[in-house]
Amino acid sequence: EKRNQKCTLLFYLYSLSIYRQLILTTMAAVNTKAKPYYTEEKAVHLIRVFLAVLSIMLLLGWQHIILLNPLKRGKADMEHMDPSEIAATPFQIANVASFTMFPVVVMLIFWLAKAPQHFSKNMLTLLKLSLTTYALFALCGDNMTKHWKHSILSAIYIGALLTSTSNGKTSKNIMEEMPFTDFSDLLASSRLYGMLLFSIPFQVLSVLDRGVQIQRWPLPVLLGGTYGYVIGTMIGLMLLYLQNNATEKKSKR
Repeated sequence: EKRNQKCTLLFYLYSLSIYRQLILTTMAAVNTKAKPYYTEEKAVHLIRVFLAVLSIMLLLGWQHIILLNPLKRGKADMEHMDPSEIAATPFQIANVASFTMFPVVVMLIFWLAKAPQHFSKNMLTLLKLSLTTYALFALCGDNMTKHWKHSILSAIYIGALLTSTSNGKTSKNIMEEMPFTDFSDLLASSRLYGMLLFSIPFQVLSVLDRGVQIQRWPLPVLLGGTYGYVIGTMIGLMLLYLQNNATEKKSKR
C-alpha cells in the first residue's frame, strides 16, 4: 500500500510539472512581443503528455475505489467457500458497471469536445472492437453466455481502451485500424502491446484453481487491460521523450 502511495505521489508531481509548463506556454502565447516559449508542435505534444498522465492516474484511482477495495471485503466474506466456488462467483455487477461505464462516458465526451467531426468514426471503431472483444471471451468458457452482462460491459470497456490506440484509418478489417506494425505513434503502439501482453498472464490466472479474488469474472479482463494500458502509456511516454530528445539534438547540429 505504501508503494502504491509513492507511485501515486510521483504521478501527481509529474502532472504538476507538466501543468506548470502548460501555464508558461499559455503566457508566452498571450504575450506576442515575447519570444515564444514553445512552438505549437511542442505545445500540442505537452498537452498530449499531460492528458496521458492524467488518464492513467484517474484509471488507477477509479480501479482502486471500485474494484480493489471491495475485493478486500469479499475475501473475508468468502473465506469459508471452496476455491472453485470463489473463482466461479462473478464480481458484483454494480461495481463492474460503475468501473467500466464511467471511463467510457468520459471518453465519449472527450471525443465530442476534441473532434466532433470524427465522433461517428470513433463510435464505429468502438463498436467493432467491442464486438471483437466479446467474441474473444468465448475462450473464457461459459462467461460469454452465463455472465453475459459482465462480459458485455467488459467488452465495451476494453474496446474503448483499444479505440484510444487506433491509427485513425477506416477499414473493414478492424486489425488494420490498430498500430500493430505502424510505430509512427509510439504512445498508441505501446498502449496496444501493453494491453495484449498484460492480458495474457491475467487470463492464465483465471483458470487456476486457487480461489483468489481476482479470478472472479470479469476481473482478469479488467485488471489485465487496465494495468496493460497504464504500463503501456508509461513506456510510450518514455519512448516519446527519448525520440524528442534525439530529434532536438539532430536539429541543433
